[in-house]
Amino acid sequence: MINGLLFLFLGLGKIPVPAILNNSYTMQEKSLIEAIGWAGVIFYVFSYFLLSTGKLKANSYLFHVLNVLGAIGLIIDSGYEDDRPNLAVNSIWLLIGLFAMGKRFHSELNRQNRG
Repeated sequence: MINGLLFLFLGLGKIPVPAILNNSYTMQEKSLIEAIGWAGVIFYVFSYFLLSTGKLKANSYLFHVLNVLGAIGLIIDSGYEDDRPNLAVNSIWLLIGLFAMGKRFHSELNRQNRG
């Protein structure tokens, strides 16, 4: 994945996309991919809304899960649309979300093992 991101940033070539993201699909399949992208937008906006209104904390699992789901939705859509800047930023966002969840999980395990 890191090599792929370097290719994106440096513009050294196209990253091969999985067959499911290929542009030779039917209108129904294209609509499904677009719906997945819009679901990603909803997850992002909803998580930010909940954070901004104090309903979620930035270190909560739900906040990170919503952001990871948002990133996945937009990665699928941007991969299909060959929108490399969007693909890059959402791939990074996904990695950040997964890292944050892993870090929190690891610290909770450490706390349980000590107590």
